[in-house]
Amino acid sequence: MVNSAFQSRDCLPGWFSDLAPALLTPSAYTSRGLMRTALFIARQSAELLAAFAPDTGARSALREFRSKLEVFDLFENVDTVLRLSADATYPLEELVGRTNGLDPFTAVWTIEGIGHYHAEIVSESRDAPYGLLKENAARDLPAKSLVALHAGMGLSLANRLLAQVGRACRNCPGPSHLHGVLQQFVTLCRDNSSKAYVAASYEALGLVARNLYPHLIADIDRELPALGHNLVDYFWHGVGRAIYFAPTNYLPLSGIASRVVEMTQQEPPHDLGRRNALAGAIWAMLLVNLREPEVVENFLVNCADVKFDGDAFVNGVSSAAVIWCDSTDNAAQVAALCLYPSKLGAVWRTLIHDPCRRALDQYYGVLRKHGRVGQVFRYQSLPSLIERLEGWDESVTSRQAGAIIYQTSV
Repeated sequence: MVNSAFQSRDCLPGWFSDLAPALLTPSAYTSRGLMRTALFIARQSAELLAAFAPDTGARSALREFRSKLEVFDLFENVDTVLRLSADATYPLEELVGRTNGLDPFTAVWTIEGIGHYHAEIVSESRDAPYGLLKENAARDLPAKSLVALHAGMGLSLANRLLAQVGRACRNCPGPSHLHGVLQQFVTLCRDNSSKAYVAASYEALGLVARNLYPHLIADIDRELPALGHNLVDYFWHGVGRAIYFAPTNYLPLSGIASRVVEMTQQEPPHDLGRRNALAGAIWAMLLVNLREPEVVENFLVNCADVKFDGDAFVNGVSSAAVIWCDSTDNAAQVAALCLYPSKLGAVWRTLIHDPCRRALDQYYGVLRKHGRVGQVFRYQSLPSLIERLEGWDESVTSRQAGAIIYQTSV
């Protein structure tokens, strides 16, 4: 504890040296600038408190809180992170190029912010953007940037269209107008996405609806099936991701993990929605905390009394591992998670180790080869998908792993 105190004290001058240049710019005192300063202070405070935390649970909760704040900051303030001039227009290739040299975690979330930022800029100059990330437009972009760019672009498209329906139900247009808006969203996603990653854009609809327009969720769920393309699956997967990032679930409290899982089971009105929401929430949890196996372990510990669909949980873990590999060209972080000596034993092997290993050894290479990486943005049987693509089968054990209702015991 004394050693941690000295280490934390020694870090304090670094805090101020990092913060001081930002405070000397005019933008620091705008609403966005003040918010970013507050986020910076909150992140550093969480890191300092974690160094003094009396137990593993408190330390893990604080580090998860810090990571969530970091992800939000990188996405929301990408212009500041990349030091973009408000008076300049940047080609997408240059924006992505500015992430070279960033560590993989920072780069992934910054690139998602770039996808949103670029789509916003283009949308402001034309009514309906076209071809933003289509194959021809994306050929000069690093392959590892595509999934995050599509996810960020989808958030922009979804927010602009749902804003037409409104934030309040007082004057909400009828179902026919919502159906038209959703149809326009699907069309824009197709018109601006590479085929391999269009699903990442579809999934953003759920995150935007849950965070900004929750009164529309039931109507969207009712209207989407008519548009096909497994859109309901992607929608609820995005809702699950939104549940993990919901402001009420940011607080560094031990009960947040069980609350997140319970919300994924309570909010959707049907089993398909519940499985996708759980998979989406776990997907987000793993990607945010991949650098911190202890946080992932603590998440499982705090879900010890919660019953959940193990297959959906496993799907979220495997899918997150696939996305990480595709977004970084580096499987080392996932492999390190597999090697973590968790005290949870069989629970860790079943819910974390084995799904990650299958993602590395069996799923990712096949999905990448066939241009189907975007398929992991919804809950489905990945072994069955791989079988359809490659014509080979897994053992019954692998096929059924996690396909029961788990109640962890620790």
